Amino acid sequence: MTTSTPDTPLFDGYAPTAYRQTAHFTKPITPPLSENIDTDVCIIGGGLSGLNTGLSLAERGRDIVIIDAHRIGWGASGRNGGLALSSFDYGMPKVEARVGTDNARKIFTLTTDALSLIKDRAARYAIPCGTLPQGTVILACTGTPEAIQADISAHNRTYGTNWSYWDRDQTQQNFKSEKYLGATFMPETFQLEPLEYCLGLGSAIEKLGGRIFEQTRATEIKQQAGKQIITTATGARITANHIVFAVSGYVTPKLSLPLYSATMPINTYIAVTEPLTPEQRAQSVNCGYAAYDSRHIMNYFRLLPDHRLLWGGGAGVLKDPSPLNAWMKADLDTFFPSLKDVKIDIAWAGTMGCSRHRMPQIGQLSPNIWYSVGHSGQGLATTTMGGTLIADAMCNGNRTIDLFKPFGLSFTGGHFGKLAASAFCTYLAILDKLKL
Repeated sequence: MTTSTPDTPLFDGYAPTAYRQTAHFTKPITPPLSENIDTDVCIIGGGLSGLNTGLSLAERGRDIVIIDAHRIGWGASGRNGGLALSSFDYGMPKVEARVGTDNARKIFTLTTDALSLIKDRAARYAIPCGTLPQGTVILACTGTPEAIQADISAHNRTYGTNWSYWDRDQTQQNFKSEKYLGATFMPETFQLEPLEYCLGLGSAIEKLGGRIFEQTRATEIKQQAGKQIITTATGARITANHIVFAVSGYVTPKLSLPLYSATMPINTYIAVTEPLTPEQRAQSVNCGYAAYDSRHIMNYFRLLPDHRLLWGGGAGVLKDPSPLNAWMKADLDTFFPSLKDVKIDIAWAGTMGCSRHRMPQIGQLSPNIWYSVGHSGQGLATTTMGGTLIADAMCNGNRTIDLFKPFGLSFTGGHFGKLAASAFCTYLAILDKLKL
């Protein structure tokens, strides 16, 4: 069994994960920036936010540079559960309450457009990120059948979706756990292999003329004669017209105090079992759909192509559970006791950037400084959306990006952010225990 943490290096710079074990797409590490360069747009952060923004800009003919302190997709972007979802963790009823029904419809449509763009890019750039199995199930741990069906009907009526209700019997046919009372099926969603997708996005950017410098940490930003001057840990400088912050959980106060003060770095955890036999699958996860439950600190899971079960969940800030594989196995056994004899093959942690309101933060700090951060565990779709919004605003003056102004940079504690995030995780855990 293997356990990794966010800072555990592998020979090529990536932490050991199931995705690293099975990656078919390889991209050589790019050298650190060693000389001063000029560019139109410098993107700080080579995760999904930076890569999607970089590709959207490169597709529109802009000269872009991406720098990352590690490797592209090194953080949560290359370690996540691989669920490409519509909607938001914040919940569309809350979005409606804040921005009105018409704007909520526009915002929701942006997520489904992003799902289509992910599939289009995977095909167009021949990214081997899996077969993109369709459909995700939200498993209800609380609530009545009537309430769940009413929520589904309201969502379909407002947003034109085709979500459907699974009663307890249908839910149990596919997910044999007494914890689940019913389910919502979302047919527009899908799964992919996130590390290979990140590598494929990076390759596509380079083919379009974009430049990527890995192992290149931004240390200071200054303005000079209307230009943005980014100094790196290698001593080299980048002079740019625009900066895009795409570092989320890794932003520092020296780079941007407003973004640092509005981001909670929260760790989440994933374990992958040994391959399940047909009998074990029949008694636990008996379908190919991805799933997550309705709790505040949810579990999310799916069967990988080699029949291993990916099991994600939990949230922490100050200290990771130790030993991680045993902690994750105990959690899995709580929901699927039929798998008590199954071993964990590998487990790892990843740090994601979360906003206080759990909506993505996409916008501008000034006319030449942009950001796409705080995607709160929903990043496969929302970072794709954010990249498109920034590119359309920067290149075409399209202000659809302003739909996200109501979900701005809400203060999350600044230098005490980790304590605030820890308290937030504790609060959510209490709500789950009380089934609220």
